[in-house]
Amino acid sequence: MKCSKAIIHRKTHRMRVFKILYQRNRFIRFRSAFLLSSLPFLLVITSCATTKPISTVINYTPKSEAVRDGSTVAILKPLLKFEKIHDESIVPASDYDGNAIEIEIADMAKDVVASRNIPIFDFQGQNEGKVRMYYELNSSIPKLSRGIVSSDAVILLKNIATIDPHVSVLVNYVKVKVGSSGTWNPSGGAITSPNSKTVLNAALIQCATGEVLWMDQVLLREIPKLTSSQFSEALELLFTKFPKKEN
Repeated sequence: MKCSKAIIHRKTHRMRVFKILYQRNRFIRFRSAFLLSSLPFLLVITSCATTKPISTVINYTPKSEAVRDGSTVAILKPLLKFEKIHDESIVPASDYDGNAIEIEIADMAKDVVASRNIPIFDFQGQNEGKVRMYYELNSSIPKLSRGIVSSDAVILLKNIATIDPHVSVLVNYVKVKVGSSGTWNPSGGAITSPNSKTVLNAALIQCATGEVLWMDQVLLREIPKLTSSQFSEALELLFTKFPKKEN
C-alpha cells in the first residue's frame, strides 16, 4: 500500500514538473514573439530618444551681434573628418558621401550669409596668389572653427587683410566618430543603440584683427546623411545665431 502511494506521489510530482516546464516554455515563446512584434516600435523609440541634435553651450558672447556695414564674408570649403570611434583610425569620407555633405554645408552657409544681407566675397575668382592665401588656412580650420586662433593663423589672416581689409572668413569643420550599428538579441531581448556621433563646428573670424565674431557647435548622434531630417535640423541649428548685417 505504501509502495502504491509512493508511486502515485512520484507520478503526481512528475506531472507538476512537466506542467511547470510547459508553462515556462510557453512564456518564453510568448516573450520572444512579443519582442519580435515590438522591435520596430522599440527601435523607433530608441532612435527618437538618441538622435535628436543637441546644441552644446560654448558660453561665447560676441562683442557685437551684427557684422559691420561694408564687410564681406569669404566661405572656405568645409572640412570633414571621419574616424572609427574605437581606435580613431581614419575612414575615407567617400564611404559616407563626404563630397555631397560638404556641398550641403557650403550651400547652407551661403544661404545663411545671403539671408543676412552680407555680401559673399568670391576669392576663387581672384588671382592665383590671392586664392593660395585662403587655401593656406585649411590646416587651421579644425581650431578656427572652435574659436581657437593660433599665432600662425593670425599671420595668415592678416596677410589676407592686407589685400582684402574688410573680409571675414567663415569656416566649417565636421568631425564624425563612426561607431557600431544598433543590435538586438532575440534570446534575451537586449537592444543597443548606434553609438556614432557627429560634431559640427562653425565660426566667423575677422581677418584684420583675428577676432572671432561668431561661433557655434552642434552635436548630432548619428552619421550625417543627406536623407536624414536630423542632419538638416542640425545644420539649421548650427547657423541659428549667425550675426546680422549692421544697420
